Amino acid sequence: MQLTHLTIADYKRMPWKNGGGMTTEIMSEPGNGAFDWRVSIAEVAQSGPFSDFTDYDRTIMLLDGAGFTLEFEQRPAQRLSHSFEPFRFDGGWRTQCTLIGGPVRDFNLMARKGTEAVLEVLRLVPGAGPMRPARITLLHLFHGQITACARDLNPGDTLRVDGATEPLELNLHRPSLAALIRIGGAA
Repeated sequence: MQLTHLTIADYKRMPWKNGGGMTTEIMSEPGNGAFDWRVSIAEVAQSGPFSDFTDYDRTIMLLDGAGFTLEFEQRPAQRLSHSFEPFRFDGGWRTQCTLIGGPVRDFNLMARKGTEAVLEVLRLVPGAGPMRPARITLLHLFHGQITACARDLNPGDTLRVDGATEPLELNLHRPSLAALIRIGGAA
């Protein structure tokens, strides 16, 4: 089993593909140029179009702010006004984002079509059971404090676990909120 523990200082900020904002990339694979998958946080200051990510599936969820509405040519609009509720859509769909009441921050998982990648939200309390691993398991902590695989995670930290074959034990120091991302199916 291989562990990678990242903190906020390890992430990189970059301009959006369409030039309309900034993204903080938490992690991506393979990491150079085109990626198979990427996890990031975007700061959206104004309404506008989303970048075209044809050949990718996207999962997005509101972190902070009043929310936004995504309008698609291919399907009905989707309003995201509740934090920590993931919404998945095709990255190639022409998408217009309209802010509801000012700037927002959102959490994103993008995966090349054919790459199994699932984002779940964990609302954890002390005594929570173990976490089922995948080929690659990412745990990103939003609130609280967790010890996983002997690594203490603070808000903003991400733990990547590769090759786990047993359930991952979580020790919670207080109620916590995290994103669990499983890539590549069961370990």
